[in-house]
Amino acid sequence: MIGVVHLVWGPLGAMPLRRFIASYRRHSAGAEHELIALLNGVDEDRRPAIEAELEGDEHRLLRLDEPVQDLAAYAQAAARLDHERLCFLNSHSEFLVADWLVNLQGALDQVAAGIVGATGSWASVRSGTLNGLFLPNAYRGVVP
Repeated sequence: MIGVVHLVWGPLGAMPLRRFIASYRRHSAGAEHELIALLNGVDEDRRPAIEAELEGDEHRLLRLDEPVQDLAAYAQAAARLDHERLCFLNSHSEFLVADWLVNLQGALDQVAAGIVGATGSWASVRSGTLNGLFLPNAYRGVVP
């Protein structure tokens, strides 16, 4: 079974989780999985609001002892989970289509794949090159 790990960054409050859960309910994963809410920097005052957002959805809570950066949080979660595969989602993740997990799983099943991901981005080789040359581009003012 796949572990779907959603990072809940405490200082952001419940709103990003609310949007995530709404999209999770709206779009079927298409593959068997366990939803895991990774509580990172969630203090005891904010925990009831976070848990309320998850009510009605089968899930597991995994709490980190100390707040850490995203990649360190994912590493700690991976060390504590025994799933064959893990899907890590950051605090601002939202699903836009049905079968999102089966699509990721299909990409990972390709012979040469070791890791897969999906994101929305306006980045391109062209705009990155223009930015590297300090020429006008979409990154100007966004990326130093």
